[in-house]
Amino acid sequence: MSPHVFRKTVATVLSGQGLVTEAAAQLGHADESTTRKFYVQMPSTAPDVSHALEILIRADELSIEPAAEPSSAPWTTQSDGRCAGR
Repeated sequence: MSPHVFRKTVATVLSGQGLVTEAAAQLGHADESTTRKFYVQMPSTAPDVSHALEILIRADELSIEPAAEPSSAPWTTQSDGRCAGR
């Protein structure tokens, strides 16, 4: 582990405990904003879409294609690749 990674880990762990001021002091930063901006790793979270993805699993188990959602586009694609308004 590099020193920089270790410093980021310390800042992230202390920040997660509500100790950003202490993290900044530990890292020798005069301003907490430096610690927050460059050292505290924010967790990346994604919305829970597991229910939607389970449809794919069930479709695969049943060997069927999932239903396509209807297009809300105000045009259709013709067989020659041109677009036509609805």
